[in-house]
Amino acid sequence: MSSRHHIDDFMRGRIIGKIEEGRKITDVSREFDIAHSVVSRLWKSFKTTGMCRRRHGGGRVRRTTPAEDRYIVLSVKRNRSTTAQEVANQFLTASGKQISRKTVARRLRGGGLYARRPVVCVSLTRQHCTARLQWCREHHNWTEQDWACVLFSDESRFNLSSDCRRQLIWRESGTASRPENIQEKDRYPTCSIMVWVGIMINGRTRLHVVANGTMTGQRYIDEVLLPHVRLFRGAVGDKFVFMDDNATCHRTLAVQDCLDSEGIQRLVWPARSPDLNPIENVWDDLGRQVAGRNYLPTNKNTLIRALTEEWDKLTQQLLDNVVQNICAKHGDKSISDYIGLKKYPHALWKPSDQPAPLQFSLGIVKEKWQKWRQELENYLLTTEKDDRTDKIQMAILLNLLGSEGLEICNTFKLELKANFSEVLQKSEEYCSPRRNVVYERYKFFSCVQLEDQALETYVTQLKILASTCEFAEQENGLI
Repeated sequence: MSSRHHIDDFMRGRIIGKIEEGRKITDVSREFDIAHSVVSRLWKSFKTTGMCRRRHGGGRVRRTTPAEDRYIVLSVKRNRSTTAQEVANQFLTASGKQISRKTVARRLRGGGLYARRPVVCVSLTRQHCTARLQWCREHHNWTEQDWACVLFSDESRFNLSSDCRRQLIWRESGTASRPENIQEKDRYPTCSIMVWVGIMINGRTRLHVVANGTMTGQRYIDEVLLPHVRLFRGAVGDKFVFMDDNATCHRTLAVQDCLDSEGIQRLVWPARSPDLNPIENVWDDLGRQVAGRNYLPTNKNTLIRALTEEWDKLTQQLLDNVVQNICAKHGDKSISDYIGLKKYPHALWKPSDQPAPLQFSLGIVKEKWQKWRQELENYLLTTEKDDRTDKIQMAILLNLLGSEGLEICNTFKLELKANFSEVLQKSEEYCSPRRNVVYERYKFFSCVQLEDQALETYVTQLKILASTCEFAEQENGLI
């Protein structure tokens, strides 16, 4: 199908001018090399409307209204892992309109939502957050010279086949099944090895391979502490500090006795804090170097050789930057401030950051409440007010709730107002009910009295709808 070309306004004016001069339509069409029918329609349009400009069409009518567009966006914000087809099915049930998943995707893009892989992090409980915060406070005043005496250590496992999906290929459309575009991968790793290393400013250990089984407490002493860590203790002196994680093999009594006998001071490490260890970045660089070799490892021996060679090729400056740049890139911030906030910003909170007053928006009451409650818990934790008396916590809660939050609390029983935890629980039940209250309230406010409907019947219908709207004591007044 050939593309359609529109005549510009200047050419339209010239054609109309020629015809007004008395020229025939046939002569004008031949002079401008334009079809006779086009010139004829242009002249008829000019005589009817008095205008020669092309009238722009409004385009195809949108399938959804602006309110329905917001409903689609809010549906995804309530459950961010839902698919576009599931949203389309939910929209069909709610509105009776059938839309495609591509329409859903366009509406979501219009609302600023795009399909992306989620960031994966370690699950943290309140105890983990407290321990991490306490650790950062204890090491807040450490300087670069203090961290230069710390030997950071860790184990990692490498496989022959990479388990990440970062590698991409260039291919033509419709050629996914061609042999050159297929990457073979075993369902279960055929070969994997565990290695241990330690790094510090101006120093590093040799790469040690944990062969024939898993690491135990005795193997940790014989293969790591005595041949590697003890040498660094003697070189650095009394200021030497050894860092290892809380793995079971690292926390046996035999390991602790060995460290005490050798005079090795251990750095207390909070649980579930891999992001605090700078060596995690080194593992990523090492894996990239091995994956970028011209000849990839094919068996266990070649994998060990590749890891050893690439570990030796890593410059000491790169290892130093892993620790030094933490301070250099963040100005006055100490290393503990940076590594505590680097990957888990939800785990720590500035003491001065009070949560904003609770404000609800239509359709996202549950999301607003969950976010505000998390901010409140972080605020109480970082300001060390989480262990205060119930009366003090209630005063803080009422001060931070805001006018809308106080209106909600006024609907609760009076005897519950003196109990901080029960008020939070009642607020949770109000803002996060089991049913879709947003949709139920939408049906309630959309219900209008028909012309031939009796008033009593209409009120009964409203009461039925209000019973699922969680209006609390405001129900009768709204009806």
